[in-house]
Amino acid sequence: ILLQVEGTLFKLPRYLFKESLDIFRDMFSLPAPEGTSYDGCSDEQPLFLEGVHKEDFRRLLKAMKFPAKFPASGSSEEPMSWNEWASALELSCMWQMTKVREMAVQELLQLHKQAVERIQLGTEFQVDSWLLEGYKQLVLKKDGILAEDEEHLGWKTTSKLFRIRDAYLLQMQYLRGYYSHSQVGVFDYIVTPLVLR
Repeated sequence: ILLQVEGTLFKLPRYLFKESLDIFRDMFSLPAPEGTSYDGCSDEQPLFLEGVHKEDFRRLLKAMKFPAKFPASGSSEEPMSWNEWASALELSCMWQMTKVREMAVQELLQLHKQAVERIQLGTEFQVDSWLLEGYKQLVLKKDGILAEDEEHLGWKTTSKLFRIRDAYLLQMQYLRGYYSHSQVGVFDYIVTPLVLR
């Protein structure tokens, strides 16, 4: 299949997209009228991908391990950077590429361990696991929620954080008199619904 992104042609195997993208799979399954050609069949008639930057598209292909799946002899693949995974995540969300999206989410979670970054990315890409991790880190932080955290997150998110922290501390105080609970256990079972509300 010939795809054109920002004036650059990409010649790729059809199966790669038929397996990965519902949108492309449906498009490829439509039979072309007899005697006519279909978009993507040649250099002269490529399938145009509008609103996509070629650099982001290359990063998506790298995340899909193509064509780097078969590196040249003696070469070693460099790990993907945060920017590369972010591009892959954005396009995988746009084109409903579930497997690539899940992989990008996990990789970005490993690359970004800062609570504020996890909350910002979780909000932007609607990834609940990032929101939970970010909120948990800030709520359980010994020195509390700092003014610089508020600068990055804004007053609305910060006020929500304080409500969650208050609920968490009240529950910890209540449970302390009965039986032992881990901090993370209390957060997961009592406070998590407040985060996702």
